[in-house]
Amino acid sequence: MVIKINRLTQKDINPQTVKSINFLLKLLGGEMKATTLGNNDLKERLAQEDFYVFIACDGPKIVGMATIYFKRPLYKPIGWVEDVIVLPEYRGQGIAARLVRTLISTAGKKKIKVIDLTTGYQRQQAFALYKKMGFKKRKSHLMRLLLK
Repeated sequence: MVIKINRLTQKDINPQTVKSINFLLKLLGGEMKATTLGNNDLKERLAQEDFYVFIACDGPKIVGMATIYFKRPLYKPIGWVEDVIVLPEYRGQGIAARLVRTLISTAGKKKIKVIDLTTGYQRQQAFALYKKMGFKKRKSHLMRLLLK
Protein backbone atom coordinates (compact mmCIF):
# COMPACT_ATOMS: atom_id res chain seq x y z
CA MET A 1 0.00 0.00 0.00
CA VAL A 2 1.40 3.36 -1.07
CA ILE A 3 -0.20 6.38 0.57
CA LYS A 4 0.17 9.56 -1.47
CA ILE A 5 -0.12 13.06 -0.04
CA ASN A 6 -1.57 15.64 -2.42
CA ARG A 7 -2.85 19.17 -2.19
CA LEU A 8 -6.60 19.24 -2.71
CA THR A 9 -7.57 21.66 -5.48
CA GLN A 10 -10.86 22.87 -6.89
CA LYS A 11 -10.52 20.53 -9.86
CA ASP A 12 -10.40 17.55 -7.44
CA ILE A 13 -13.85 18.35 -6.07
CA ASN A 14 -16.51 15.80 -6.91
CA PRO A 15 -19.32 14.22 -4.87
CA GLN A 16 -17.10 11.39 -3.57
CA THR A 17 -14.35 13.79 -2.47
CA VAL A 18 -16.88 15.95 -0.64
CA LYS A 19 -18.39 12.87 1.01
CA SER A 20 -14.94 11.68 2.15
CA ILE A 21 -13.97 15.11 3.53
CA ASN A 22 -17.27 15.38 5.42
CA PHE A 23 -16.78 11.91 6.89
CA LEU A 24 -13.29 12.82 8.14
CA LEU A 25 -14.54 16.09 9.62
CA LYS A 26 -17.25 14.24 11.53
CA LEU A 27 -14.55 11.95 13.01
CA LEU A 28 -12.92 15.01 14.53
CA GLY A 29 -16.08 15.65 16.57
CA GLY A 30 -15.38 17.85 19.55
CA GLU A 31 -17.07 20.99 20.76
CA MET A 32 -17.82 22.33 17.31
CA LYS A 33 -19.85 19.86 15.33
CA ALA A 34 -18.68 19.75 11.75
CA THR A 35 -20.83 21.51 9.22
CA THR A 36 -21.61 19.35 6.22
CA LEU A 37 -19.83 20.90 3.27
CA GLY A 38 -21.19 20.91 -0.25
CA ASN A 39 -19.20 21.11 -3.49
CA ASN A 40 -19.45 24.91 -3.59
CA ASP A 41 -18.48 25.28 0.09
CA LEU A 42 -15.30 23.32 -0.45
CA LYS A 43 -14.49 25.07 -3.73
CA GLU A 44 -14.97 28.45 -2.05
CA ARG A 45 -12.53 27.58 0.73
CA LEU A 46 -9.97 26.18 -1.70
CA ALA A 47 -10.16 29.40 -3.73
CA GLN A 48 -8.70 31.34 -0.81
CA GLU A 49 -5.09 32.24 -1.52
CA ASP A 50 -3.65 31.24 1.87
CA PHE A 51 -5.76 28.13 2.55
CA TYR A 52 -4.39 24.64 1.90
CA VAL A 53 -5.95 21.21 2.33
CA PHE A 54 -3.75 18.16 1.92
CA ILE A 55 -5.23 14.71 1.55
CA ALA A 56 -3.68 11.29 2.08
CA CYS A 57 -4.89 8.78 -0.49
CA ASP A 58 -4.73 5.01 -0.72
CA GLY A 59 -5.43 4.77 -4.43
CA PRO A 60 -8.66 6.71 -4.99
CA LYS A 61 -9.67 6.49 -1.31
CA ILE A 62 -9.09 9.55 0.90
CA VAL A 63 -7.76 8.16 4.18
CA GLY A 64 -6.62 11.35 5.89
CA MET A 65 -6.43 15.09 5.65
CA ALA A 66 -4.87 18.18 7.17
CA THR A 67 -5.47 21.90 6.70
CA ILE A 68 -3.27 24.94 7.13
CA TYR A 69 -4.09 28.55 6.54
CA PHE A 70 -1.98 31.65 6.90
CA LYS A 71 -2.86 34.83 8.74
CA ARG A 72 -0.90 38.02 8.51
CA PRO A 73 -1.67 40.13 11.56
CA LEU A 74 0.50 43.18 12.16
CA TYR A 75 2.82 41.51 14.65
CA LYS A 76 3.83 38.40 12.69
CA PRO A 77 2.59 36.12 9.93
CA ILE A 78 1.46 32.76 11.28
CA GLY A 79 0.22 29.43 10.05
CA TRP A 80 -2.75 27.79 11.73
CA VAL A 81 -3.21 24.02 11.54
CA GLU A 82 -6.67 22.46 11.60
CA ASP A 83 -8.44 19.24 10.67
CA VAL A 84 -5.60 16.72 11.04
CA ILE A 85 -7.39 13.38 10.90
CA VAL A 86 -6.72 9.87 9.59
CA LEU A 87 -9.25 7.07 9.24
CA PRO A 88 -9.02 4.74 12.27
CA GLU A 89 -8.01 1.71 10.19
CA TYR A 90 -5.05 3.68 8.75
CA ARG A 91 -3.71 5.09 12.02
CA GLY A 92 -0.31 4.06 13.33
CA GLN A 93 1.28 4.12 9.87
CA GLY A 94 2.83 7.59 10.03
CA ILE A 95 0.23 9.20 7.78
CA ALA A 96 -0.61 12.02 10.20
CA ALA A 97 3.10 12.76 10.62
CA ARG A 98 3.54 12.93 6.84
CA LEU A 99 0.55 15.27 6.58
CA VAL A 100 1.92 17.55 9.32
CA ARG A 101 5.39 17.57 7.74
CA THR A 102 3.71 18.65 4.49
CA LEU A 103 1.99 21.51 6.33
CA ILE A 104 5.29 22.57 7.91
CA SER A 105 7.04 22.48 4.54
CA THR A 106 4.28 24.54 2.95
CA ALA A 107 4.57 27.14 5.73
CA GLY A 108 8.34 27.30 5.22
CA LYS A 109 7.90 27.95 1.51
CA LYS A 110 5.54 30.83 2.41
CA LYS A 111 8.22 32.29 4.75
CA ILE A 112 6.02 31.66 7.80
CA LYS A 113 8.02 31.50 11.04
CA VAL A 114 5.31 30.39 13.51
CA ILE A 115 2.68 27.65 13.27
CA ASP A 116 -0.08 27.37 15.86
CA LEU A 117 -2.60 24.63 16.49
CA THR A 118 -4.89 23.37 19.18
CA THR A 119 -5.80 19.83 20.07
CA GLY A 120 -8.33 18.50 22.52
CA TYR A 121 -7.18 17.11 25.86
CA GLN A 122 -8.65 13.74 24.91
CA ARG A 123 -6.44 13.50 21.83
CA GLN A 124 -3.32 12.18 23.55
CA GLN A 125 -1.91 10.54 20.40
CA ALA A 126 -2.24 13.78 18.47
CA PHE A 127 -0.62 15.74 21.32
CA ALA A 128 2.29 13.28 21.41
CA LEU A 129 2.72 13.54 17.63
CA TYR A 130 2.80 17.34 17.67
CA LYS A 131 5.25 17.36 20.56
CA LYS A 132 7.49 14.85 18.76
CA MET A 133 7.43 17.12 15.70
CA GLY A 134 8.66 20.10 17.70
CA PHE A 135 5.46 21.87 18.71
CA LYS A 136 5.56 23.32 22.22
CA LYS A 137 2.73 23.77 24.68
CA ARG A 138 1.92 27.47 25.00
CA LYS A 139 1.08 29.45 28.06
CA SER A 140 -2.10 31.05 26.86
CA HIS A 141 -5.78 31.14 27.50
CA LEU A 142 -7.20 30.22 24.15
CA MET A 143 -10.77 31.41 24.13
CA ARG A 144 -13.73 30.93 21.82
CA LEU A 145 -17.01 32.72 21.29
CA LEU A 146 -19.69 30.73 19.50
CA LEU A 147 -21.91 32.98 17.37
CA LYS A 148 -25.43 31.97 16.48
